[in-house]
Amino acid sequence: MKKGIVVFTLAFVAGVVIPASQVVGASPPSILKVDVHAPKALETLHDLGLLLYGQTDRFYLVADSPGARASLTARGLTVTPFHLSSNLPLYLVFLPREDILGIIAPPASLLYTDGRVALVQMDEATALKVSQKGGELALLPDEPHPVYLTPVRSFPSPTVPDTFIQRLVNKVNPDSIRSKIQRLQDFRTRYSYTDSCRAAEQYVFNYLSALGLDSVVFDPYPYGGYTWRNVIGTRVGRTNPQRVALACGHMDAISETPNSLAPGAEDNASGTVIALEVARAMAGEDFGSTVKFVVFTGEEQGLIGSDHYARLLRGQNVDLLGALNFDMVSWYQDSFGVTIRTNTASMGLAQLENRMAAEYTTLAHFVTTQVGGSDHVSFHNQGYAATGTIEYGYPPIRYPYYHTIHDSLAYLSIPLAAEVAKMAIATLATLAGYPGSAVEAGTPSLPLTTTLLPVHPNPFRGSARVEYSLAAKGRVRLSVYNVAGQLVRDLVNQIQSPGKYSASWDGRNQKEYKVPSGVYFYRLQTETFSDTKKAVVVR
Repeated sequence: MKKGIVVFTLAFVAGVVIPASQVVGASPPSILKVDVHAPKALETLHDLGLLLYGQTDRFYLVADSPGARASLTARGLTVTPFHLSSNLPLYLVFLPREDILGIIAPPASLLYTDGRVALVQMDEATALKVSQKGGELALLPDEPHPVYLTPVRSFPSPTVPDTFIQRLVNKVNPDSIRSKIQRLQDFRTRYSYTDSCRAAEQYVFNYLSALGLDSVVFDPYPYGGYTWRNVIGTRVGRTNPQRVALACGHMDAISETPNSLAPGAEDNASGTVIALEVARAMAGEDFGSTVKFVVFTGEEQGLIGSDHYARLLRGQNVDLLGALNFDMVSWYQDSFGVTIRTNTASMGLAQLENRMAAEYTTLAHFVTTQVGGSDHVSFHNQGYAATGTIEYGYPPIRYPYYHTIHDSLAYLSIPLAAEVAKMAIATLATLAGYPGSAVEAGTPSLPLTTTLLPVHPNPFRGSARVEYSLAAKGRVRLSVYNVAGQLVRDLVNQIQSPGKYSASWDGRNQKEYKVPSGVYFYRLQTETFSDTKKAVVVR
């Protein structure tokens, strides 16, 4: 929750009414910038018990305390203190271009910039100007929180198309995507302070409710004397409901005249609609882990809604496997594709998303650790793995109608949005796990041994599943033989990475004929391992 003081006045900035019941943060007297270049810098902050305000891919911001500077310096970390001169809120500003900083004037103050990101103390009126000029804002909390380390996980490593995933991907409907972007644009403005944004919240709630999910709820939170709402749809996991994977985007928008016209088609009806289209495709399906579809407000004011939600998850100690955030994903200039933004701790999740793009879409795609300033950052701050997908080539943001009244559906590529939706569906479903999936998603990345497990069920009539794990990358062959030692069927014959896998045998031979009742043997072979177990087919 962001703390604030209610002031019963109005400020006017470039013709925009700014409610002056704004958050006025009680900024600390000093704050420390700690460079990330030293190995395990975040782990060092954690071990020292320091408190975190925020982070970028280049530095962490921690609370100053007695002995903190000396302890950090002694461990080889570069520390820069900043003394704060007022009680103005503190922001990180991710910069598409440096000229944005020219509008910062007293009482606001620029504390630091490296050309890509700036640390600024400013009132909400100045923050609005910065956002309108294209700055991506992250409002730092009044009170720091403990350093949370992202769990090390072994993410799935599928190497061939999966029929279940392909069936889900095939549900993507470009007309459905187009109509939802148009509907959000038709609100005329989704500026977080407006009644139109409240109406858009209700539209998203109604849309998710109509899909037949297990639950759809508003997630209200206070900001500056107002109550804004996130919307959360949930499909409860069937085997590991305590684990959660989610897709998200922000519905709010901004422009030169946000109170009257901020259509926000690309930024960010496009990302909102990815979350909604993923929900439409996945509703009614069974997954091992719980899947959530979340739409935020307050992003343009500094990630307010996602910060609230990520803190809520952390406060409940939710086991979040990963958050997939989508922001500005339906326009392209030169390359039909996307950039996947992430931090080092979330690289495994980003690589999974990258593989899904390669396997199930026609997207150009690449991963960068230039995290930017969208809602995935809120999850990073709470120690959760998260990615933020945006237009190809970021940084910088190249969309010419960014944060303007001209950001409309007319300039977007619906085929691009459809391919992004396919990537999102494939990643989220693989992450959550599903019946017959190759690996149980989200298990801790512990040292693996190459192991062949008993088939189940056994005996079986229809089909059975064979599970195995691999300690090293290499050629893997999983085959079924009859009692005479003759090959019946190859289930797996390919190169695979370390991890846990499963394969299904439907009781048929290589020619797709059903085998007769009897005893069969299945064998797992790698370059350094061989094991054989028995299966019984009953007709």
